[in-house]
Amino acid sequence: LSIMLLPYLSIAQSQSIDAAEKNDNTIKIEGTNWASENLKVSHYRNGDTIFQASSDEEWDKCKDEKKGCWCFYNNDSTSLKKDKLYNWYAVNDKRQLAPVNTRIPSNKDWNSIVDFPNLSNTPIDSLFNITYIGGRYYEGGLGFYGKKYFEFWWSSDSLDEENASIYYSHSASNKI
Repeated sequence: LSIMLLPYLSIAQSQSIDAAEKNDNTIKIEGTNWASENLKVSHYRNGDTIFQASSDEEWDKCKDEKKGCWCFYNNDSTSLKKDKLYNWYAVNDKRQLAPVNTRIPSNKDWNSIVDFPNLSNTPIDSLFNITYIGGRYYEGGLGFYGKKYFEFWWSSDSLDEENASIYYSHSASNKI
């Protein structure tokens, strides 16, 4: 079984609101303000650069060194959509991937969306700007998968040093 490396949403705490409300950059659900788009940063919160892995070899080297990195799908920097795929080491880095006043959502945060009754029949892409970017396998040589079909997001909850919980949507179901 391969471990997936995925984009995610960041969240910020907000005033308590019991309904889903959307604006251009955020959606408020159950008192939490969620970013409506995937994060696309190249620097940690402290300003340090996150390494861009531009090849399978660089991706694997980051895995072997337990170093945070990101890449474009298929390592294609010419893509019109500049969605980034981050490895778990970037997400879990103490320098923090999410910008100031935001954080990576936990399993509890994700479950608040999954379990929110008013969203049970709401297509997820009506809330978030989902691009179904796909993912990248833990081993870089295994490649990329799921573009146009899957959108994956990290949870901040680690399972162990190299793995974390993930949440996803498939284009056919349009649900988390």
